This record gives sequence, C-alpha cells and structure tokens, in this order.
Amino acid sequence: MFKSILVLMSALIFGPPTVEAQPVSKEEAMYNALANPEARKIIKREIQSWSQEQETVFKRELENRIEAELTPTLPMMLNEYTAWNDLRISNNRLYLTVQFSEAAADTPGLLRDYFASFDNYICSTPVNILFMLLGYSLSASFYDSNGGFMRTKILSQEKCDL
Repeated sequence: MFKSILVLMSALIFGPPTVEAQPVSKEEAMYNALANPEARKIIKREIQSWSQEQETVFKRELENRIEAELTPTLPMMLNEYTAWNDLRISNNRLYLTVQFSEAAADTPGLLRDYFASFDNYICSTPVNILFMLLGYSLSASFYDSNGGFMRTKILSQEKCDL
C-alpha cells in the first residue's frame, strides 16, 4: 500500500524513468508529491480507497515512526524565538506544544506575524498535509517564555482546504 503510493507519486513528479534519472528516496518522493496539488489529489483518492485495516496499519506505522524518530529530539529550537517542546499523537490528532523565548516578546510584530502566517505554513507543509489527508487534525498550543498559555490553533483537512 505505502509502496504503491510512492510509486504513483514518483511517476507523477518525475515522469517515466530515464537513464539519467537520479535515485530519489521514498521520503523525498512523498515530500515532493504532497507539495504538488495535482499529485495530492491522487494521493487523497488512493488513501480513500484503502480498507479500514490498511488505513489503521499505515497510521500505526506512521505514528510509531514519528514517535521513535522525532519525539526523542524534543525539545528543539526551531529558531531563535521558538522552541518545539512536545509532540503527542492521540485519537487522530497531533498535539504540538510551542514556547516562545523572552526575546520574541521584545521583538515588535514578531508574534503577530508568526500567528498570521501559522495556518498557511501548517497547511502547506507536506508532512502536515499527509497527516491531514489521513484524517488527523493538528493542535498547536503556544506558551510564553514563562510557561503562560497564549492560545491553541487547531487545523484540519477541511480548514486547510485539502
């Protein structure tokens, strides 16, 4: 199932294989396909054609991979103002916890601009698109440098118009 998606995506993105073609990793093929709106429609139809068992197995494998490879790296600084502190996956939702540094509050317009661009960023990032096409929503909770709650944003396939 996963292999068929990757083969389909590779064909859509790169066309038929040629002698000069450079090998592309599965992850790169997935990333490129999810960034392409036409290929994304085909991937969405493929996912919708899966049986409940196929979808469950794929999602379990994806969640296990994320938890094994990404979660141990947290917390991590995303930039000089933002730390990604936690990631949990439960009931078809990814829960992210983000904390801003003290410098973020001292930088005029930074938080306003960050929140203004957040939805577009999440809705256009291929890994987030994949999760949303699989029926997950993404919940990001934001905290200030002292741990004070600021807000939560919840995005889904519908809200991202996928």
